[in-house]
Amino acid sequence: MSEKRIKKLIRFRNRIVFLLPLALSINAQLAIAQQQTPDVLLRVTVQQRVEGKLNSEFHVTELRCFNGGCSLTTVTINSCRASPMSKGQASPLVIERASTQDGTLKVSNDGNTLIATSTGSDIGGDYTTTERFTYEKPATTGMIARHLIGYSGGSVKNSVTLKKVLNIEFVPLTESIPNIGYSEVKLDCPLGLPTVTKPLR
Repeated sequence: MSEKRIKKLIRFRNRIVFLLPLALSINAQLAIAQQQTPDVLLRVTVQQRVEGKLNSEFHVTELRCFNGGCSLTTVTINSCRASPMSKGQASPLVIERASTQDGTLKVSNDGNTLIATSTGSDIGGDYTTTERFTYEKPATTGMIARHLIGYSGGSVKNSVTLKKVLNIEFVPLTESIPNIGYSEVKLDCPLGLPTVTKPLR
């Protein structure tokens, strides 16, 4: 091989060595940008459908993400349980929360959809819940996304009481009037709300 050919190969190798770290850096930055969770505040109310039956409970769910961290809070009403205040029934306020900080929630991106997966357990057994929140991107860069335009979700629960695995579908409420973002519903029983109480001893 001629000396001229050798020098040409050396120059080519040096260019590759110089450009390779740059290409890797650009790819890494693109991957980080794709994985970065946007700032959002998205709310939806769902009912659970189990084995074809729609449950009367309402689950008001809020996904909040800020600076890469996310939390998922659910408030359940209309469960209509026996009330200690009367001979009737009332709905206690049940609040559940998962977060990326404590490891009970994972959030990933799929375009303008956030996929939130949470795990937990209750008196009935262990469960894994997956929800997809599709949002409209804000017109101004840096603003918090608040407009939820699509939702689907469900849960898989290993029921200890029923001794079987349940597949639970989350059915979102639809708007009473288009483009107002909420719906009015009548509850089947009064709300039982927490208060300040006297010391136990």
